Amino acid sequence: MEQRYLRYHDGIYEADIDIAVEEWKAMLQNPKIFGEKYLDMVRKWYYEIDHRATNQAIMAK
Repeated sequence: MEQRYLRYHDGIYEADIDIAVEEWKAMLQNPKIFGEKYLDMVRKWYYEIDHRATNQAIMAK
């Protein structure tokens, strides 16, 4: 059985997800997966320092 992990250390979550860059691109371009409102949140995360922020911080923006 394949094992994945989710770690939390010093306020940072790290998850073992097996999604290739091309798969991410395809998902981000599919409006059935990421509607405009969700893409807006992804963009906000991207522009954060080290591309990291809490959900609460992103929602406040």
